[in-house]
Amino acid sequence: QWLKPSCNSDFPSNPVCRYPKWPDKCLIPGTYPDPPNPLPPSDCTCGSPWVIHTAHKSMAGFAVAPKGAAGSTSMTSNDAYHDVSDVRPFHLPHIFNNCSAGETTCVLNATTVDMPVFETLENADTGFVAISAVEMRVKMKSREAFWQAAGIPNVNSTITDLTGSRCRTLYTHVFGALYVGDVLSVQLISGLFDVLECMDAAGCVCGGVCVSV
Repeated sequence: QWLKPSCNSDFPSNPVCRYPKWPDKCLIPGTYPDPPNPLPPSDCTCGSPWVIHTAHKSMAGFAVAPKGAAGSTSMTSNDAYHDVSDVRPFHLPHIFNNCSAGETTCVLNATTVDMPVFETLENADTGFVAISAVEMRVKMKSREAFWQAAGIPNVNSTITDLTGSRCRTLYTHVFGALYVGDVLSVQLISGLFDVLECMDAAGCVCGGVCVSV
């Protein structure tokens, strides 16, 4: 079930995905591509559940946020696989609504864009390289953007995004998920690392690295 092709949110074929396109415009007007033929199957993979349920919610940080316009604020997210350099059309993360004063609860509706990166020789099917992605490059909305959409006053981007350890936390979540995954993954990771420590990447606004210590 994990080897299904990725969906194409520009030309939806899986009714489960329901990914709202944004901005759905091309760099040069009139150059929108034709639909692929054939379209991805109706049971194609919509996006990354880990990005939807873990990464984007961790970035939003409502668990540690000050009170916003509504009584309580949460978010729901959706993810789609695309080349992040694509400009026909552009694919950008987006928050589609804002919280208003007087609301008892507010749910922000957001999206991410996710680019799986595969090994160079993967298409050769030699059996010597991984068939899964070796990297996922994800465009997400910043914590500042989420807090502003939630109606939190006086949001400071230095505090929300330029300091702290947002991406180190995400890397920690990644390896935490591996350690509670299937038995083979746990054995593989445990055999490679005695102790794994994640830290911020020096000089990066949002970067991180995990090393064996």
